[in-house]
Amino acid sequence: MNNLKPVITFNYFYESQYNLEDSLKLLWPYGLNDLIEFLIWFKNSLNSKSELKILEHFKKRLPNWKAKNFERILKEGFDFTNELALARFLIELIKKYPNDSITPKRSMDESDFDDIVFDLILIFNSEQYEINKDQIDNNSNESIWAIALTQSFTGLNEIDFVRTVLPKYLILISFIKNFLKSKFKILENEILEKTTAENLYTLGISLMQLFSNTNTKVSSFQFIEKNEIYEFFKRMDMIIDFENLPNPNFNLNDYINKPFYKNSSGDFILLNRSDFAFALEKRFPHFLLEETSLRLLVKNIDKTYRDSFFSKLFFEKYLMGTIFKDLEKPGFRVLEGEDSILTDHTIIYNEKNIFLLECKTTTVHYNDIYYQNIEGFKSTLDKNFCSEKKGVSQLVKTIERILLNADDTYKLKTDFSKITIYPIIIYSDSKLIMHGVNDYLNSQFEEFCKEKRFPFKEIKPLVMINYSFFLENHKLIKTNRRILKESIDHYLKFLRNKKSVFYKKNDSYDYFSSMTPFETYVVGYKKLYMLNQSEILKEMIGVFNLKEETKAA
Repeated sequence: MNNLKPVITFNYFYESQYNLEDSLKLLWPYGLNDLIEFLIWFKNSLNSKSELKILEHFKKRLPNWKAKNFERILKEGFDFTNELALARFLIELIKKYPNDSITPKRSMDESDFDDIVFDLILIFNSEQYEINKDQIDNNSNESIWAIALTQSFTGLNEIDFVRTVLPKYLILISFIKNFLKSKFKILENEILEKTTAENLYTLGISLMQLFSNTNTKVSSFQFIEKNEIYEFFKRMDMIIDFENLPNPNFNLNDYINKPFYKNSSGDFILLNRSDFAFALEKRFPHFLLEETSLRLLVKNIDKTYRDSFFSKLFFEKYLMGTIFKDLEKPGFRVLEGEDSILTDHTIIYNEKNIFLLECKTTTVHYNDIYYQNIEGFKSTLDKNFCSEKKGVSQLVKTIERILLNADDTYKLKTDFSKITIYPIIIYSDSKLIMHGVNDYLNSQFEEFCKEKRFPFKEIKPLVMINYSFFLENHKLIKTNRRILKESIDHYLKFLRNKKSVFYKKNDSYDYFSSMTPFETYVVGYKKLYMLNQSEILKEMIGVFNLKEETKAA
């Protein structure tokens, strides 16, 4: 469960306003490379033993009155800063550092450097924490999103992408290979030529080995030896290169998709572990579409999937379809979707529980996250999940169609009064793993259902589930298929209880807790999300028949 914890802002510390532009100018005499390396080291030290040393360092180097005030506020339970505030600092530094100040005129060892940086950290804390401060005082979905974005409570930090990024990479290669058939060799040769890799499959494994050997929990400042997969990073556009800085167009999208920094000496530094795995998962498909002939090859084979190759054919049909089909056994029936009758996937468990699964690859724009654009975020949900033909309405229409197609399509022999419906949206964008999203979409779902009279035993509230849940926990679900139903029931009971407590006490923290995402809550429940990386990989090799790929590697 996420913990709400206040962060020291400039306004709180000084009880005065600030000027960001003037404060940043105080850094221009210092070298850009040195400043970037300092912020990387500082950011990667958060939530580790090194953080305590940093706090003590500032206490010693600040003016006496400021150090005492700093220590007093920390003892009150405040955090000094967080990763997203420091990311803002780094982004603005790269964007606004003047071109004519690359050569350092001052050393960071000078006493007033810490004082300048301390104030700027508090300023960026304010930039992060006070964008939507007026929306945090009322209990609503908008206020919950404001808190979640402020505290950086999104799936960018919730999911450890490293646990599934290698099987996802191998599964994608296997899918493209099966789709292109004899033409796959054309694409493979292109990839090897552009990345200089000797083998397509070892590319992903080499990346993960590199990742495993660069543990920022051990070292907050990790240099990476330049090796044979440098061209891969370069081609993937995963490197912030000092030679190309400063860059006035640098933004959050660049930051989260470029987990490596190449400094002025040519050394590689790992910017962020979680961003590394995230970037690999997102950048490789982008590379295939933009840097290779994949689009043309797909078009020549099947024009229908030219624009929905990854979303419809790969994500919905191949990835999730294979996952669910592998779970099928007597008492756990899986039906493939037909848009006119079924959802994308349907699971019928013990003939009394119907799981209606709609798959969505909607992506939240990174600007909505960085600028905490609540209206933009809400608009994305409305457009892609709550319109007349998408998401919520699709689920409601499918529930209606069950009544008409119970015999021929669903092969149901159970009386409707004994059947429970589980409406579920499976989504791919980790940024949607956020407090309040499930509640908002469920409220829309209930609105669609309000005037309808269904004869079922129960229609459960809508649940949003990130697709990684099914990859990470497939082995557990396959061993005990009750887990899917039980984990959802357990989650929904938790939400009901939390809302009940809120209605009695009117405590905003209870309201916030009642908006917890499914993925956040079920971690550890019946060992969900507890399998190690090798177990997940082994399971996916079996499910997707990746033996040929792993042998090649």
